[in-house]
Amino acid sequence: MANLASASAGGAASHLRRRAAYRAGQFLRSLRPRLTPGDAAEVRRLLSPSQLRLFLQMEPHDRRQAVDVMLWLQHHVDPAPASDLLVAGLLHDAGKGSLRRGDRVRFVLLHALSPRLVKRLASERGPRWRRALWSLWHHARLGAELLAAAGTRPAVVDIVARHTLPLATVAADERELRWLIMADNAS
Repeated sequence: MANLASASAGGAASHLRRRAAYRAGQFLRSLRPRLTPGDAAEVRRLLSPSQLRLFLQMEPHDRRQAVDVMLWLQHHVDPAPASDLLVAGLLHDAGKGSLRRGDRVRFVLLHALSPRLVKRLASERGPRWRRALWSLWHHARLGAELLAAAGTRPAVVDIVARHTLPLATVAADERELRWLIMADNAS
């Protein structure tokens, strides 16, 4: 029994190290969030004018991460992903809005410690840092509302609205949502 507990603790520690390394790499990549001309052309090809406006309103590091999600989908989904899934990949974080890097770091750290604490501290009103937590906590729904207002297809709006669900809770037949969650987690 002690070996099982030790193995579980070791697995949890290993998982935390991998997540910390992933987040550190994500932070470092966010410091130079440039898109290549090819990336920009692919974004323009996939998005409608109103969707492109939403994409361009995103923070540069969110745009870079969105393109990374799109590229992951293009390389890992077989057969090739439908354009709806690629659009969802590009716009899944449109609801985050304009936030300071420190607010994002605070959210990630607090969320890693206790998602319930983030939910309790997040507030639509109050100090800027609490509003930032609220925006990040609700960004999937906020993004879905923006996409719907931009005339985006309902299937894309639905995928974006639910992309923060834990993968284990998503039914196996909801392949596009599962792919988006996996791509977001990998990017």
